Amino acid sequence: MHLKIFHIIPILFLVSACNGEIPDNLATVINSFLIDKAILNDTICDLDYTEYHYDIIKEQEVLTYYNKVNIQFDSSSEENYYYYIKIESLENGNLTINEKLANFKGNNTYILETNNNGEYSSNIIDKSRMEDDLTNFYYNEVTSDYYSGGLYFGDEFKINYREYTYMSIDKEGFLNYNLPFTQFDNLPFIQKISYKVDNYGMVVNLDQEIQEYDDSNLFDAEYIRKNTYLLNANYNCDINKITTLK
Repeated sequence: MHLKIFHIIPILFLVSACNGEIPDNLATVINSFLIDKAILNDTICDLDYTEYHYDIIKEQEVLTYYNKVNIQFDSSSEENYYYYIKIESLENGNLTINEKLANFKGNNTYILETNNNGEYSSNIIDKSRMEDDLTNFYYNEVTSDYYSGGLYFGDEFKINYREYTYMSIDKEGFLNYNLPFTQFDNLPFIQKISYKVDNYGMVVNLDQEIQEYDDSNLFDAEYIRKNTYLLNANYNCDINKITTLK
C-alpha cells in the first residue's frame, strides 16, 4: 500500500481566457500560501476520502468499484510522529482492507506495522524515513518550485490564478473554488468540482463528479460512466491514536 494515495484524485482545471486582473483580496490570499507554512502549522490531521465509480447501464448507475480512505497523522514533534492509513476497496465483488500504522518507539526509531487484507508485518524505521512518510501527506511532487500530490493545494491556485472567477473567500477567510459542470477541450466528459483550502493552502474539503460519454459530441453521445470523489479533512484536532494493528 503506497502512501501517495492522492494521485487518485483527478483534479482538473478549466483553462479560461480571462483577461481581467485577479481581485486584490484573492491575490493576497493566494500569494500567502507557502508549503513551509502549511507543514509548520497544520501538524495534525484526521481525513476521510471516498471515491465511487459507476457504469451507466440502461440509465441506471451500477457500482463497479469504490475506495474508502481514512488517514490520521501527527507531525508536531518526533516523539509524537504518527500516522495511520486505512483503505477499504471493493472491485468485482472483492473487498480488501489494507492498513498501515507508524508510531514512536524510542531512540529516534519508529515501528511501522502493516495489515494487508489479513497479512500482518512490522518493521523498525528510522526518523528520516518517518519524516519522509509524513511529508508525503503534504506533497510528493515538486516542479519549478510548485508543490503538489498531497493535501497542500496552495500552489494549484498560483498556477491557475486566472480561474479567479470561480474563486471566493468565505467568512472564515478560506479560499473556495467552485466550477460547474464543464466540458474540457472537446473531451468526452464533463466535470464539476468544488473545494476549499484553509489559510495555509491545505485542502479542507473536496466534492468532484466526472461524467463520461462515448463521444466528444455530448449532444449525441451516450452517458456511460460516473465517478465521484469526496474528501473532508480536519486539522489540529484531537485524534484517537491507534497503538497497534494486532
